[in-house]
Amino acid sequence: MFNFCKQYAALFFSMLTVQSVFAASAEKISVCGDGAGWPPFHYRDAVGHFRGYDLEVLDRILKPAGIKYEFSMPPWIRCLVGIKINHYQLAVSASFSKERGEKYLFTETYYSIAPVVVAFKGYFKNPVSIEELRQYRVCGVKGYSYGFLKSYGIKPTTLHNNYYDTFDRLNGNPCQLLIARKEVLASHPDWEKAKKNKKNLRITPIENIAPEEFHMLISMEYPEAQKLKTIIDAGIVRLRESGKLDELKAKYEVYK
Repeated sequence: MFNFCKQYAALFFSMLTVQSVFAASAEKISVCGDGAGWPPFHYRDAVGHFRGYDLEVLDRILKPAGIKYEFSMPPWIRCLVGIKINHYQLAVSASFSKERGEKYLFTETYYSIAPVVVAFKGYFKNPVSIEELRQYRVCGVKGYSYGFLKSYGIKPTTLHNNYYDTFDRLNGNPCQLLIARKEVLASHPDWEKAKKNKKNLRITPIENIAPEEFHMLISMEYPEAQKLKTIIDAGIVRLRESGKLDELKAKYEVYK
């Protein structure tokens, strides 16, 4: 416990030094999220304002550090490309993959969510194990990472950059199941649209699979990238240790 306190204190004072240097030289940074919406993490409200867990986490980390930011929601693939070329300096709500690890700096994990499958009712038994997924033709959304499935020999087909159009392909050919994230899908406009149009879909949990961890991505081309990472990592640790991160998770019904 004593060693942990020493390590945390060292991280905290290191963060103070870095943020004072950073704040003195940094301009406003540009932050991007998924333009299709990633509720409850980031989304537009009824009047077009950006809301969500990601925005509140950013406010609690960047504002005390004196760092201003501008948030936008371009198409997710454009967000990723923009991070790579430093058009955006930071992206929120990104899962890890080896390919991404070679292109971007990853921050500490700041939430985890459970993968689920979506299919037409009656198509397969409920629930489904991760091993059983190999028996089905699995689809995903273009631009999203499904690296956690690689160890099981599963590579989803990605045909569309949104959930709703992918729902229409769950007729057995080319897709039987869609891999999604439960907390996101349950409050996503595409899911509400599908229910309104009576698509007769079902969300089913996957047995024996760990929640998927999510991070922020920092552009390697950004000159202050390492300093920004130090500030964000220390901020996530501070919020986690103080219980503030759990309070935000409870507010937005994020369970991990």
